[in-house]
Amino acid sequence: MTNSTTESPLTMSQYQKFARQTDQNKKKGYAGLMLPFLGIYGEVGSLLSELKKKQRDAASYVGYAESVMEELGDVLWYFTNIADRAGLTVNIISQRMSREIDDWDEVGHNQIGSFADIQAYREHAGPLSGEKVEQSAINLAAKVGSLLNDASAGRLKGNRDVLSAHLVEILRAIIQVADDADVA
Repeated sequence: MTNSTTESPLTMSQYQKFARQTDQNKKKGYAGLMLPFLGIYGEVGSLLSELKKKQRDAASYVGYAESVMEELGDVLWYFTNIADRAGLTVNIISQRMSREIDDWDEVGHNQIGSFADIQAYREHAGPLSGEKVEQSAINLAAKVGSLLNDASAGRLKGNRDVLSAHLVEILRAIIQVADDADVA
């Protein structure tokens, strides 16, 4: 996603503002998180479905790359919506991906640029093997499943730190899928 005034990629902070403006969920507080929890789970399922179609119809499936980009974009929107509704910034979650316990809170508010800025650097060689993308997508599904498991068990209600830790892990997994699928 680009910034329409400069044609540069949106920063993570700008994207979070965009997600907030496009959110139509009227529920507030913890109850307002249930819809985006379902949304991210559904979008990860749609991503897995695209991978399945590619395996099943390898030669005839021509819209794969666009579909993966669209599904990852939808996953990122719901991810951002969850963070925003919990009063967390995607910028700080992004910074915590590389933090250890002893420097977890040493983050700034405006240090991360765009999604591409937080992806792992590697030379452009095209998408990696289907198995690598599949494995990273399954890992993403597991991370989202763990989030929903904690939500259903009531471990997230009133505990933003647990939710924040889940979001760090989910963002790591989103970025791994994007890297493996060669999506920037």
